[in-house]
Amino acid sequence: MTMPTANAEAPAQPATPLKRKLRNFLLNPAFQLKYTGIIVGVAVLLMVALGALVLKTTNNATDQARTAVEQSKAANAVVAIDRIGNAADNPELVQTIQAELNRKDAEMNHNLAEVENGRKLTLYSLVGGGLLLVLFLGALGVVVTHKVVGPVFKLKRLLRQVGGGQLVVKEHLRRGDEMQDLFQTFTESVDALRGAREAELAQLNKAIDALEKSGGQAEVLSSLEDLRARMRRSIGAA
Repeated sequence: MTMPTANAEAPAQPATPLKRKLRNFLLNPAFQLKYTGIIVGVAVLLMVALGALVLKTTNNATDQARTAVEQSKAANAVVAIDRIGNAADNPELVQTIQAELNRKDAEMNHNLAEVENGRKLTLYSLVGGGLLLVLFLGALGVVVTHKVVGPVFKLKRLLRQVGGGQLVVKEHLRRGDEMQDLFQTFTESVDALRGAREAELAQLNKAIDALEKSGGQAEVLSSLEDLRARMRRSIGAA
């Protein structure tokens, strides 16, 4: 009678390693989105606080510029009225003074408009930059958490394979993935289990061959009982 040998127990081929595709970055949406949301939330709070401080500063500067312009206009108007009163008998001089007053008013209005435009530009920059930062941090959070979730996903799949009796691990974590030490410990443990299984199979094959070729039934029985006892201990049986 021909009995199966260790070579007959060919391990199943491992599943094809999961490639890093865009749709695979969210392997555990609940976990990844939770911590990505925390990162983005903290960033948003900081941006709101900083933005409020910047806007308060720019608004104060705009208000001060507006007040200064109004005061300058009033002062120029008083000076112009005084000069016009002194030059009432000279129409050309009055026109010149009035033109000079209008020019100064236009210049101050232009400067005030630039200050206001600067305030609006600051506001738009804060909002636009904040949105870009939120998008960047969101994508970064998904990528970073994927470096943890990916190895856990692979370990769970490989543990199911080991639980099914497959003691061959041909896969590796990708460069940059976390939990490298844990995965190495796992593969070393599987290798140790495979080595023990191979030794047991070798002993079992030897006993079976002896049973087929020899009449030493007591010796063969003793070897098989020893193997059975060790296999029971390995699974916690009495």
